[in-house]
Amino acid sequence: MKKTWRFVITLVLILVLLGGIAIGVGFLTGSSLEKVYNGLAGSPVFTFINTMIGYWNQLIDWLNPYLPV
Repeated sequence: MKKTWRFVITLVLILVLLGGIAIGVGFLTGSSLEKVYNGLAGSPVFTFINTMIGYWNQLIDWLNPYLPV
């Protein structure tokens, strides 16, 4: 079990590092978050993510009376 957690943590750290490198390269090449947002605004992936966020919010609203304060 210890080897499994070590593998999972190593994988997560590598993915975070690669994401940071990708963001850094994007900013160095002149990209901005606004350009990325405008490029994704009409895509099916963007629509899917917004739909899932809406479902999540509905679930939280439905569970709200049962959640501890």
